[in-house]
Amino acid sequence: MADAAIANRLRELLSFYSGAPEATLRPDSTPQNTEGWDSLANLNLMAALESEYGLTIATRDVLKLRSLGDIGEYVQASMAAKDRGG
Repeated sequence: MADAAIANRLRELLSFYSGAPEATLRPDSTPQNTEGWDSLANLNLMAALESEYGLTIATRDVLKLRSLGDIGEYVQASMAAKDRGG
């Protein structure tokens, strides 16, 4: 599970790009169960995460990220790897 700061920021960003109420977004939220989380919202979310956290998210990784929780864990792991110089 991603730390609270990352999880909160993810909810803010996804709410902004999808129009879904932030209070309804949970780690198990997916494009299938979240109104407005379409391919454009997902693309914008990934671009925002790359910009905000200094990440490069490969397309193959995007395809594996199925839920908001998955995305949070990915961001946290990527930042930890970056901090280690990897």
